[in-house]
Amino acid sequence: MHDRLRLQWEFRPCGKGFIINSVHSSDSFLMLQDLKGLHLEGSAKVVTGTFPTCWEVEVIDDRSVPASVDEPGDIFAR
Repeated sequence: MHDRLRLQWEFRPCGKGFIINSVHSSDSFLMLQDLKGLHLEGSAKVVTGTFPTCWEVEVIDDRSVPASVDEPGDIFAR
């Protein structure tokens, strides 16, 4: 399977945010690894795991995304 196809995610409502679930595996979610790093350094790794995490998501205006990475139908968020 092409790498880009494996990186497809579904955003499911979770309170005021979303759970980000793999389209190809119902038990694979995006989550943070090492919350200690987030507290101490202001950053943490985003990894896949089996525990759903609720994320606050903001859609980015696609005019700010370089055309070289933008394809029809792409949505960018942070």
